[in-house]
Amino acid sequence: MMNDLDILQPEPVVVTVGDDHIEVLPLKFGQFGAFTRTIQPMIEDVNVTFAEDKADSVFAFDLASLLSKHSELLIKAVSIAIEKPLEWVELLDMAEAIKLIQAVLEVNMDFFAQSLVPTLNQAMQSLSKKLSDGSISFSA
Repeated sequence: MMNDLDILQPEPVVVTVGDDHIEVLPLKFGQFGAFTRTIQPMIEDVNVTFAEDKADSVFAFDLASLLSKHSELLIKAVSIAIEKPLEWVELLDMAEAIKLIQAVLEVNMDFFAQSLVPTLNQAMQSLSKKLSDGSISFSA
């Protein structure tokens, strides 16, 4: 469970790749649009792959299929999230790449669920209230 300090200054997940120690943090505001546009085409396939409990061999085949089908998008998404060049990500060993993909998804899913969604909901409720009571308006 995250506390308020973890939300403001989250601890990075450190993934060791060769001699490098990559710190994976929640996406920054400037990364968010490019990252979400990059992963959008694969979201349905990810949901299908992880939707049901499967035998390990079936899951491994489905995961390999997912990685194959969306490899270029995954490379770009990881590159955006860890701020490394595409070429660096492309040269990763498969096991290292999977560790980085896992870390990027876990860190950001936790951040979205525990911080971003509640913050967006609170902001929308506040804006809605101010619009309805006339405190703010968008008329010219």
